[in-house]
Parts: sequence; structure tokens; C-alpha cells
Amino acid sequence: MQINVNKLSDSSSVFSYQHTEYDLVHLQNNVHYQGLSNQVKEQVRLCFQELEPSNIISVMQDEPREAPINYYVCDAYKLKRDIQNPNCYGHLVIRALIEILYQMRNVLFHGELVPNLEAQKAYNSAFHLLRIILEKIR
Repeated sequence: MQINVNKLSDSSSVFSYQHTEYDLVHLQNNVHYQGLSNQVKEQVRLCFQELEPSNIISVMQDEPREAPINYYVCDAYKLKRDIQNPNCYGHLVIRALIEILYQMRNVLFHGELVPNLEAQKAYNSAFHLLRIILEKIR
């Protein structure tokens, strides 16, 4: 990860930072970062936080147990289930589903989709799924 802050007037370097991983504390402890004005530090910190990489986790249960049950079934899949909180991974599935539906909508809306039978099948399924979600939240 590399961050460069340059002046707008002459593009001269004000601050340069390089590190092998995303670590806000490491950035804030950097001597050159600490020498920046509070306004510039805040700007760099906000931009740095926008760069935070996604933490990808699997919601699939690879080691299902029956007692106590550590998964729930969705079609042919076994999804993780925390014994203390049976719904803990459900929100991740729903968030991912809504994101997929939103991305499908964007592709369709912006004309990036080449109409074909396969796309029609996918959008038909997405329509029915979205209808179920909307009925549940009304």
C-alpha cells in the first residue's frame, strides 16, 4: 500500500507512505504523518479508511455437527450457525444477496447487458427473489 500527498499548486510531495499491509495504527505512528497539519492528517486518515480491504469470510459450514447443531440448511448448502446466536451469519447472506441484486440492476440499467436466454433466466429468478424480499419488508 502506498500513499502520496502532493501540493496542488506545484505537485511537490508533502507526504509519502508505504507499507505491506493495511494498518491504520502503523500509519498514524509514522513520524512523517505526525508532522502533517491536523487538517491534512484528517484528510489522509479519511482517504485511508476508504481503502480498507473487504474481509472475505465463508458462510459455508465445512465441519457440520449435529449436537449441538452448528449449521442450517439452505437448499443443498450448509451455512454456518453460531450456537450462541443462530442468526449471526444470516445477515451476511442477506447483505450479499441484496448487493448481487443491486449489481444486476446496475448492469441492466446502464445497458451493459447483452440480452440472451441465459440472462433472461437469471433476471427472472432475481425478479421473483426481489418480490419475496419486498413482500417481507412491507
